[in-house]
Amino acid sequence: MILEGIVSTISHKGAPHAAPMGPLMPEDSPWTSFLLRPFTSSSTWANLNLVPAGVLHVIDDPLILARAALGEPVGPWVPATQVQGWRLADACRFLEFEIVESSVEGPRGKMLARVVNDSHGKPFFGFNRASHAVVEAAILATRLHMIPVEEIKLELDRLRPLIVKTGGARHREAFALIENRCQVAPTA
Repeated sequence: MILEGIVSTISHKGAPHAAPMGPLMPEDSPWTSFLLRPFTSSSTWANLNLVPAGVLHVIDDPLILARAALGEPVGPWVPATQVQGWRLADACRFLEFEIVESSVEGPRGKMLARVVNDSHGKPFFGFNRASHAVVEAAILATRLHMIPVEEIKLELDRLRPLIVKTGGARHREAFALIENRCQVAPTA
């Protein structure tokens, strides 16, 4: 199964780098390993080849997800406990990992991550329909180079009512950031 989360790695400058990612997770827990599939052109791929460790974050804040998808600053950060890396202080769950194997297949790499620490942060509030809409919109925002803008606009138009009907202030702010990045004006 794919778990949408935020992966933090260490940049070549030693700073935390956050990227939304959907690693392949085992169906059963406890999770002892999982498979990351970053694009080989991504900062995450480069960072994990430099420092083969990071943190997978389970979050319930749509604004953090949107900011990470758009390459905007997120935080606050605290040091990871078992690996060289950083944890988002507001995450619900942290899976600190080490890369134990990697390969390249086409534009994506495959990296087998071994979990070295699985711990919990703040209680998981949960998701509503607006949260899922932000996840889908954030994925679209990371695919601007692959999907025609007309298709992205149609998808954002389809997702917008979920934000309006079920979202809160952070959902609306997250969706507006994504629309702005996609340069898609809302239709009436």
